[in-house]
Amino acid sequence: MASTVLVHAVEERRKVVVDGSAPASVRVAALEALVRPNAPGLAPMWPVLLKDPALLIPALRALAAYDDPASGTAI
Repeated sequence: MASTVLVHAVEERRKVVVDGSAPASVRVAALEALVRPNAPGLAPMWPVLLKDPALLIPALRALAAYDDPASGTAI
């Protein structure tokens, strides 16, 4: 049960991060919450986030902290 709740929470944060209509501060907070536990599955989001002016700097910081060998190619 707890793992199901965690999976749902991670998915909801991913949705917020890529939601261009959400306030930038909310999106940054969601991104930071995902990066802290090094949530899996963020790699497909990097190209989108790095093109978003509101998230460019936070995304670069998050990308630097993210443990994924493919993350370097996103830059």
